[in-house]
Amino acid sequence: MSEARESGATLGEWLMERYALHPSKPTSDDDTLRIFVPGLNTPEPEASRRTAYYAEHYEQPMVHVHNGTNLDESVAGSDMLDMATAAMTRNTPRRTPLLDSLVTILNSALAGAEPQSVHAILYSDSTIAGTLAIGIVREQMIAARGDQDRESAEREVDALLREHLFVELHGNVSADLPVGPRYVAWTDEKDQMTHMQLPGGRELGFSGRQQDSDADVLYVDYDGPFAGGDDHNLQAVGVHAMRQTWEENGVSDSQSLFEKS
Repeated sequence: MSEARESGATLGEWLMERYALHPSKPTSDDDTLRIFVPGLNTPEPEASRRTAYYAEHYEQPMVHVHNGTNLDESVAGSDMLDMATAAMTRNTPRRTPLLDSLVTILNSALAGAEPQSVHAILYSDSTIAGTLAIGIVREQMIAARGDQDRESAEREVDALLREHLFVELHGNVSADLPVGPRYVAWTDEKDQMTHMQLPGGRELGFSGRQQDSDADVLYVDYDGPFAGGDDHNLQAVGVHAMRQTWEENGVSDSQSLFEKS
């Protein structure tokens, strides 16, 4: 934050200027802050490599926000350690460095006098921290309008979020999608993570067959070529299903697909 202030830029502008990974053929030069947050078991160098890959397929620059997990193959069972740590922190009120970072980034972009549009791409485990952060920021923005009644403050904040915050969920496992933003939820019909059965009969994540009750979501369920865990893979399946869906609907990005729907 301090470096961004010293440069005279907002945090979002500074992040895009300093850290964005750029595609070879960009289709947009707007000032949107685009962030990608990877899933579990992703060392930081690998997360950067994947972000560059997704920037190429989205044809838009984006910044990667590391989710704090790591796969150390020298440690036995490190993948299970990652999963256990996530299970203990993600679906609780406990604050984590990832959650705090996302709250700071979203607040800086959205809560100022001139909001900066944000495109957040959340994959797998990061759908939990990402949606928790959105809910926290929404409540903070409502509370900041202390001279208004709750209902009018909610309407004002939700209108701002709808205009400036667009969220894509891939392989999502989130328990709630906060009201306000526009969402596109991409889900392989065979993805065992999103469709994991929980006690009571509901599934772990949201999809076309289990929809959030109040968020504004376009659900895109597709039947990918793989199964057995690979159907959860954004790099191998999800991003290609997304591109094909754009093509078949005559659009060139997910926001246009949302608006067309």
